[in-house]
Amino acid sequence: MADSTGSKPGPIFDFEGKRYDFNSLEEASRKLVHGLRVADTQIRMHKDTLNILEVGRLTMAKQLQEKLKTAKPLN
Repeated sequence: MADSTGSKPGPIFDFEGKRYDFNSLEEASRKLVHGLRVADTQIRMHKDTLNILEVGRLTMAKQLQEKLKTAKPLN
């Protein structure tokens, strides 16, 4: 039977160029780390959404440009 009393290092995270043991932090600090992780995830998600919208807008602008080739603009 293997000895399970050996301690494994806890989760490590980097912040401003320094490494920290997540489990050794106060609860308030752990909650802030979690909040930052959630915020980062949401920011990435919304950036991806904006990229998709930009591609869609460019596609529509090109389609409109093509359609307007036959339309006469006002002076």
